Amino acid sequence: AHTTRRAMSSAAAVSFGNLSLSSSLRRPANPSARRSVAPPPRRPATIMASAGAKTANRPAVAAAAAAALGISVIASTAAGILPPLHVPTSTAGLAIAALQCLNLASFANERANPMAYSKFAQGRADATIPSRTGMLIIYTPALVVATAVAAAALLSVEGPFTGGRVAVVAGMLVLHFAKRVYEVLYVHEYSGNTSNACYAIGTIYGLIALLLCVQTSNVPAAVYEASASHLALPLALLLFGIGQAGNAYHHVLLARLRRAPGAANDDSSTQQPPAKATYSIPSGGLFKYCAAPHYLFEVIAWLGIALAAQQLNALLAAAGMASYLAGRAVANSAWYETKFPEEYAALKRTHMVPFIF
Repeated sequence: AHTTRRAMSSAAAVSFGNLSLSSSLRRPANPSARRSVAPPPRRPATIMASAGAKTANRPAVAAAAAAALGISVIASTAAGILPPLHVPTSTAGLAIAALQCLNLASFANERANPMAYSKFAQGRADATIPSRTGMLIIYTPALVVATAVAAAALLSVEGPFTGGRVAVVAGMLVLHFAKRVYEVLYVHEYSGNTSNACYAIGTIYGLIALLLCVQTSNVPAAVYEASASHLALPLALLLFGIGQAGNAYHHVLLARLRRAPGAANDDSSTQQPPAKATYSIPSGGLFKYCAAPHYLFEVIAWLGIALAAQQLNALLAAAGMASYLAGRAVANSAWYETKFPEEYAALKRTHMVPFIF
Protein backbone atom coordinates (compact mmCIF):
# COMPACT_ATOMS: atom_id res chain seq x y z
CA ALA A 1 0.00 0.00 0.00
CA HIS A 2 2.86 2.34 0.82
CA THR A 3 4.45 1.63 -2.56
CA THR A 4 1.15 2.22 -4.30
CA ARG A 5 0.69 5.61 -2.60
CA ARG A 6 4.18 6.72 -3.64
CA ALA A 7 3.52 5.74 -7.26
CA MET A 8 0.25 7.68 -7.29
CA SER A 9 1.98 10.71 -5.81
CA SER A 10 4.68 10.59 -8.50
CA ALA A 11 2.05 10.27 -11.21
CA ALA A 12 0.18 13.27 -9.81
CA ALA A 13 3.35 15.36 -9.81
CA VAL A 14 4.00 14.52 -13.48
CA SER A 15 0.41 15.15 -14.52
CA PHE A 16 0.43 18.73 -13.09
CA GLY A 17 3.52 19.55 -15.09
CA ASN A 18 5.64 20.59 -12.09
CA LEU A 19 3.11 23.26 -11.09
CA SER A 20 2.91 21.54 -7.67
CA LEU A 21 5.23 19.21 -5.92
CA SER A 22 4.14 15.91 -4.47
CA SER A 23 4.28 15.36 -0.76
CA SER A 24 6.96 12.70 -1.26
CA LEU A 25 9.23 15.20 -3.00
CA ARG A 26 8.60 17.86 -0.37
CA ARG A 27 9.29 15.43 2.45
CA PRO A 28 12.28 13.21 1.55
CA ALA A 29 13.05 10.20 3.70
CA ASN A 30 16.24 11.80 4.93
CA PRO A 31 15.42 15.25 6.37
CA SER A 32 19.08 16.20 6.40
CA ALA A 33 19.25 15.76 2.65
CA ARG A 34 16.38 18.24 2.08
CA ARG A 35 16.80 19.89 -1.34
CA SER A 36 16.67 23.68 -1.64
CA VAL A 37 14.08 24.72 -4.19
CA ALA A 38 15.13 27.76 -6.29
CA PRO A 39 12.71 30.70 -6.08
CA PRO A 40 10.75 31.55 -9.22
CA PRO A 41 12.66 33.86 -11.59
CA ARG A 42 11.84 37.55 -11.28
CA ARG A 43 10.94 39.80 -14.21
CA PRO A 44 13.96 41.71 -15.50
CA ALA A 45 14.09 45.41 -14.64
CA THR A 46 13.88 46.35 -18.28
CA ILE A 47 10.62 44.49 -18.70
CA MET A 48 9.20 46.17 -15.60
CA ALA A 49 10.27 49.60 -16.86
CA SER A 50 8.72 48.96 -20.26
CA ALA A 51 5.48 47.87 -18.68
CA GLY A 52 5.49 50.97 -16.46
CA ALA A 53 6.15 53.23 -19.44
CA LYS A 54 3.25 51.71 -21.37
CA THR A 55 0.99 52.28 -18.40
CA ALA A 56 2.17 55.86 -18.02
CA ASN A 57 1.70 56.61 -21.75
CA ARG A 58 -1.86 55.38 -21.87
CA PRO A 59 -3.36 58.82 -20.99
CA ALA A 60 -1.21 60.53 -23.62
CA VAL A 61 -2.17 57.98 -26.26
CA ALA A 62 -5.82 58.36 -25.34
CA ALA A 63 -5.55 62.17 -25.50
CA ALA A 64 -3.88 62.01 -28.92
CA ALA A 65 -6.57 59.67 -30.21
CA ALA A 66 -9.29 61.96 -28.87
CA ALA A 67 -7.62 64.99 -30.47
CA ALA A 68 -7.34 63.22 -33.82
CA LEU A 69 -11.00 62.25 -33.62
CA GLY A 70 -11.98 65.81 -32.72
CA ILE A 71 -10.00 67.26 -35.62
CA SER A 72 -11.58 64.82 -38.06
CA VAL A 73 -15.05 65.69 -36.77
CA ILE A 74 -14.35 69.44 -37.03
CA ALA A 75 -12.90 69.05 -40.53
CA SER A 76 -15.85 67.00 -41.75
CA THR A 77 -18.25 69.48 -40.18
CA ALA A 78 -16.44 72.46 -41.69
CA ALA A 79 -16.52 70.79 -45.08
CA GLY A 80 -20.28 70.86 -44.86
CA ILE A 81 -20.51 74.37 -43.37
CA LEU A 82 -17.88 76.44 -45.15
CA PRO A 83 -19.02 77.68 -48.56
CA PRO A 84 -17.18 76.30 -51.59
CA LEU A 85 -14.42 78.40 -53.12
CA HIS A 86 -14.01 78.56 -56.89
CA VAL A 87 -10.41 78.26 -58.09
CA PRO A 88 -9.54 79.37 -61.63
CA THR A 89 -8.20 76.64 -63.89
CA SER A 90 -7.09 78.72 -66.86
CA THR A 91 -3.44 79.62 -67.31
CA ALA A 92 -4.22 83.33 -67.10
CA GLY A 93 -6.28 82.89 -63.93
CA LEU A 94 -3.57 80.87 -62.20
CA ALA A 95 -0.87 83.33 -63.29
CA ILE A 96 -2.84 86.25 -61.87
CA ALA A 97 -3.38 84.32 -58.62
CA ALA A 98 0.37 83.74 -58.42
CA LEU A 99 1.01 87.48 -58.83
CA GLN A 100 -1.52 88.18 -56.11
CA CYS A 101 0.37 85.86 -53.79
CA LEU A 102 3.37 88.16 -54.11
CA ASN A 103 1.25 90.93 -52.63
CA LEU A 104 0.89 88.87 -49.45
CA ALA A 105 4.44 89.97 -48.60
CA SER A 106 3.53 93.67 -48.76
CA PHE A 107 3.49 93.75 -44.95
CA ALA A 108 7.29 93.80 -44.79
CA ASN A 109 7.67 96.55 -47.38
CA GLU A 110 4.93 98.77 -45.97
CA ARG A 111 6.25 98.36 -42.45
CA ALA A 112 9.73 99.53 -43.38
CA ASN A 113 8.95 101.92 -46.23
CA PRO A 114 5.28 102.97 -46.27
CA MET A 115 3.76 104.44 -49.41
CA ALA A 116 4.26 108.21 -49.60
CA TYR A 117 0.80 109.55 -48.93
CA SER A 118 -0.89 110.97 -45.84
CA LYS A 119 1.53 111.56 -42.97
CA PHE A 120 4.22 109.46 -44.63
CA ALA A 121 4.66 112.00 -47.44
CA GLN A 122 5.85 114.74 -45.11
CA GLY A 123 9.21 116.17 -46.03
CA ARG A 124 9.58 114.22 -49.29
CA ALA A 125 10.85 116.08 -52.30
CA ASP A 126 8.70 114.04 -54.70
CA ALA A 127 5.48 114.87 -52.81
CA THR A 128 4.15 117.47 -55.22
CA ILE A 129 0.51 116.46 -55.71
CA PRO A 130 -2.04 117.96 -53.27
CA SER A 131 -3.28 115.24 -50.92
CA ARG A 132 -6.95 115.61 -51.84
CA THR A 133 -6.15 115.34 -55.54
CA GLY A 134 -3.86 112.39 -54.93
CA MET A 135 -6.47 110.48 -52.96
CA LEU A 136 -9.04 111.07 -55.71
CA ILE A 137 -6.54 109.63 -58.19
CA ILE A 138 -6.26 106.56 -55.95
CA TYR A 139 -9.98 105.79 -55.59
CA THR A 140 -11.69 107.12 -58.72
CA PRO A 141 -10.49 104.51 -61.29
CA ALA A 142 -11.85 101.60 -59.23
CA LEU A 143 -15.13 103.43 -58.74
CA VAL A 144 -15.50 103.95 -62.50
CA VAL A 145 -14.71 100.29 -63.27
CA ALA A 146 -17.07 98.91 -60.63
CA THR A 147 -19.88 101.25 -61.68
CA ALA A 148 -19.55 100.21 -65.33
CA VAL A 149 -19.63 96.51 -64.45
CA ALA A 150 -22.58 96.93 -62.08
CA ALA A 151 -24.52 98.78 -64.77
CA ALA A 152 -23.70 96.09 -67.34
CA ALA A 153 -24.78 93.32 -64.95
CA LEU A 154 -28.06 95.01 -64.13
CA LEU A 155 -29.04 96.28 -67.57
CA SER A 156 -27.81 93.67 -70.01
CA VAL A 157 -29.70 90.45 -70.65
CA GLU A 158 -26.72 88.66 -72.13
CA GLY A 159 -23.07 89.51 -71.78
CA PRO A 160 -19.86 88.72 -69.90
CA PHE A 161 -21.13 90.31 -66.68
CA THR A 162 -24.67 88.96 -66.70
CA GLY A 163 -25.55 87.35 -63.38
CA GLY A 164 -26.90 88.24 -59.98
CA ARG A 165 -23.72 87.57 -58.02
CA VAL A 166 -21.62 89.70 -60.36
CA ALA A 167 -24.03 92.57 -59.78
CA VAL A 168 -23.78 92.07 -56.01
CA VAL A 169 -19.96 92.05 -55.96
CA ALA A 170 -19.74 95.01 -58.33
CA GLY A 171 -22.31 96.86 -56.24
CA MET A 172 -20.27 96.27 -53.07
CA LEU A 173 -17.20 97.64 -54.82
CA VAL A 174 -19.18 100.67 -55.97
CA LEU A 175 -20.29 101.37 -52.41
CA HIS A 176 -16.78 100.89 -51.06
CA PHE A 177 -15.02 103.24 -53.47
CA ALA A 178 -17.90 105.74 -53.61
CA LYS A 179 -17.64 106.05 -49.84
CA ARG A 180 -13.91 106.65 -50.10
CA VAL A 181 -14.37 109.34 -52.75
CA TYR A 182 -17.05 111.02 -50.63
CA GLU A 183 -14.74 111.00 -47.61
CA VAL A 184 -11.93 112.52 -49.65
CA LEU A 185 -14.21 115.35 -50.79
CA TYR A 186 -16.24 116.05 -47.66
CA VAL A 187 -14.82 114.30 -44.56
CA HIS A 188 -11.04 114.18 -44.48
CA GLU A 189 -8.90 117.20 -43.68
CA TYR A 190 -5.60 117.27 -45.54
CA SER A 191 -2.50 119.25 -44.75
CA GLY A 192 0.11 118.28 -47.31
CA ASN A 193 0.97 116.68 -50.60
CA THR A 194 1.42 113.15 -51.86
CA SER A 195 3.90 111.59 -54.26
CA ASN A 196 3.42 110.16 -57.73
CA ALA A 197 2.77 106.79 -56.07
CA CYS A 198 -0.92 107.71 -56.14
CA TYR A 199 -1.01 106.89 -59.87
CA ALA A 200 0.31 103.37 -59.27
CA ILE A 201 -2.06 102.76 -56.38
CA GLY A 202 -5.04 104.01 -58.38
CA THR A 203 -4.14 101.72 -61.29
CA ILE A 204 -3.83 98.74 -58.95
CA TYR A 205 -7.20 99.42 -57.34
CA GLY A 206 -8.84 99.74 -60.75
CA LEU A 207 -7.33 96.43 -61.89
CA ILE A 208 -8.40 94.71 -58.66
CA ALA A 209 -11.99 95.88 -59.15
CA LEU A 210 -11.98 94.62 -62.75
CA LEU A 211 -10.35 91.31 -61.75
CA LEU A 212 -12.89 90.58 -59.04
CA CYS A 213 -15.81 91.29 -61.36
CA VAL A 214 -14.43 89.24 -64.26
CA GLN A 215 -13.50 86.25 -62.12
CA THR A 216 -16.83 86.32 -60.28
CA SER A 217 -18.59 86.14 -63.64
CA ASN A 218 -16.66 82.91 -64.33
CA VAL A 219 -17.84 81.16 -61.16
CA PRO A 220 -20.28 78.33 -62.00
CA ALA A 221 -23.81 78.79 -60.70
CA ALA A 222 -23.52 75.48 -58.84
CA VAL A 223 -21.03 77.08 -56.43
CA TYR A 224 -23.61 79.60 -55.26
CA GLU A 225 -26.40 77.01 -55.24
CA ALA A 226 -24.59 74.63 -52.87
CA SER A 227 -26.23 74.18 -49.47
CA ALA A 228 -23.15 75.56 -47.68
CA SER A 229 -23.46 78.75 -49.75
CA HIS A 230 -26.95 79.68 -48.59
CA LEU A 231 -25.69 81.68 -45.61
CA ALA A 232 -22.57 83.00 -47.35
CA LEU A 233 -24.20 86.02 -48.97
CA PRO A 234 -26.08 87.28 -45.86
CA LEU A 235 -22.91 86.87 -43.80
CA ALA A 236 -20.89 88.64 -46.50
CA LEU A 237 -23.27 91.59 -46.51
CA LEU A 238 -23.15 91.75 -42.71
CA LEU A 239 -19.34 91.80 -42.66
CA PHE A 240 -19.30 94.40 -45.41
CA GLY A 241 -21.75 96.63 -43.54
CA ILE A 242 -19.84 96.34 -40.25
CA GLY A 243 -16.56 97.07 -42.00
CA GLN A 244 -17.84 100.13 -43.83
CA ALA A 245 -19.61 101.57 -40.77
CA GLY A 246 -16.62 101.05 -38.47
CA ASN A 247 -14.22 102.48 -41.04
CA ALA A 248 -16.39 105.56 -41.62
CA TYR A 249 -16.84 106.20 -37.90
CA HIS A 250 -13.11 106.21 -37.20
CA HIS A 251 -12.46 108.36 -40.26
CA VAL A 252 -14.84 110.95 -38.79
CA LEU A 253 -12.91 110.82 -35.51
CA LEU A 254 -9.66 111.46 -37.38
CA ALA A 255 -11.21 114.36 -39.30
CA ARG A 256 -12.40 115.97 -36.07
CA LEU A 257 -8.86 115.93 -34.73
CA ARG A 258 -7.67 117.85 -37.78
CA ARG A 259 -10.44 120.42 -37.35
CA ALA A 260 -9.37 121.21 -33.81
CA PRO A 261 -8.19 124.78 -33.07
CA GLY A 262 -4.76 125.27 -34.56
CA ALA A 263 -5.11 122.37 -36.99
CA ALA A 264 -4.96 123.18 -40.65
CA ASN A 265 -7.19 122.54 -43.63
CA ASP A 266 -5.76 121.75 -47.00
CA ASP A 267 -6.89 123.50 -50.14
CA SER A 268 -6.36 121.01 -52.93
CA SER A 269 -5.94 123.83 -55.44
CA THR A 270 -2.56 124.80 -53.97
CA GLN A 271 0.71 123.02 -54.37
CA GLN A 272 2.20 124.06 -51.02
CA PRO A 273 1.14 122.52 -47.68
CA PRO A 274 -0.49 124.84 -45.14
CA ALA A 275 1.80 126.64 -42.74
CA LYS A 276 0.12 125.24 -39.61
CA ALA A 277 -0.28 121.56 -40.29
CA THR A 278 -0.59 119.71 -36.99
CA TYR A 279 -1.13 116.14 -35.85
CA SER A 280 -2.32 114.75 -32.54
CA ILE A 281 -2.85 111.29 -31.06
CA PRO A 282 -6.28 109.92 -32.11
CA SER A 283 -8.81 109.12 -29.41
CA GLY A 284 -12.32 107.72 -29.19
CA GLY A 285 -13.74 104.46 -30.47
CA LEU A 286 -11.19 101.70 -30.85
CA PHE A 287 -8.40 104.26 -31.02
CA LYS A 288 -8.29 103.73 -27.27
CA TYR A 289 -6.81 100.27 -27.91
CA CYS A 290 -4.93 100.40 -31.20
CA ALA A 291 -3.30 102.82 -33.62
CA ALA A 292 -5.34 102.06 -36.75
CA PRO A 293 -8.79 100.58 -36.10
CA HIS A 294 -10.00 102.06 -39.41
CA TYR A 295 -7.62 99.64 -41.15
CA LEU A 296 -9.15 96.73 -39.23
CA PHE A 297 -12.65 97.64 -40.38
CA GLU A 298 -11.48 98.05 -43.96
CA VAL A 299 -10.10 94.51 -43.88
CA ILE A 300 -13.46 93.28 -42.52
CA ALA A 301 -15.21 94.98 -45.45
CA TRP A 302 -12.86 93.29 -47.92
CA LEU A 303 -13.52 89.94 -46.28
CA GLY A 304 -17.22 90.55 -46.91
CA ILE A 305 -16.52 91.16 -50.60
CA ALA A 306 -14.42 87.99 -50.80
CA LEU A 307 -17.13 85.91 -49.12
CA ALA A 308 -19.75 87.27 -51.51
CA ALA A 309 -17.59 86.41 -54.53
CA GLN A 310 -16.56 82.93 -53.28
CA GLN A 311 -13.58 82.78 -55.61
CA LEU A 312 -9.83 82.62 -55.06
CA ASN A 313 -8.86 85.95 -56.59
CA ALA A 314 -11.23 87.84 -54.30
CA LEU A 315 -9.87 85.98 -51.27
CA LEU A 316 -6.28 86.80 -52.29
CA ALA A 317 -7.26 90.44 -52.79
CA ALA A 318 -8.63 90.57 -49.23
CA ALA A 319 -5.54 88.81 -47.86
CA GLY A 320 -3.24 91.17 -49.75
CA MET A 321 -5.16 94.16 -48.42
CA ALA A 322 -4.85 92.79 -44.89
CA SER A 323 -1.10 92.36 -45.31
CA TYR A 324 -0.67 95.86 -46.74
CA LEU A 325 -2.75 97.57 -44.06
CA ALA A 326 -1.15 95.56 -41.25
CA GLY A 327 2.30 96.75 -42.34
CA ARG A 328 1.03 100.31 -42.60
CA ALA A 329 -0.51 100.03 -39.12
CA VAL A 330 2.90 99.09 -37.71
CA ALA A 331 4.39 102.09 -39.50
CA ASN A 332 1.62 104.23 -37.97
CA SER A 333 2.57 103.08 -34.49
CA ALA A 334 6.23 103.83 -35.15
CA TRP A 335 5.34 107.29 -36.47
CA TYR A 336 3.32 108.14 -33.34
CA GLU A 337 6.09 106.81 -31.10
CA THR A 338 8.55 109.11 -32.84
CA LYS A 339 6.23 112.12 -32.87
CA PHE A 340 4.96 111.70 -29.29
CA PRO A 341 7.55 109.43 -27.61
CA GLU A 342 6.52 109.58 -23.96
CA GLU A 343 2.82 110.25 -24.35
CA TYR A 344 2.15 107.53 -26.92
CA ALA A 345 4.29 104.89 -25.17
CA ALA A 346 2.21 105.35 -22.01
CA LEU A 347 -0.98 104.43 -23.91
CA LYS A 348 0.27 100.88 -24.67
CA ARG A 349 -1.79 100.51 -27.82
CA THR A 350 -1.52 97.67 -30.31
CA HIS A 351 -1.19 98.34 -34.04
CA MET A 352 -4.48 97.33 -35.69
CA VAL A 353 -6.39 94.67 -33.72
CA PRO A 354 -7.13 95.56 -30.09
CA PHE A 355 -5.17 93.43 -27.55
CA ILE A 356 -3.85 91.12 -30.30
CA PHE A 357 -1.81 92.94 -32.94
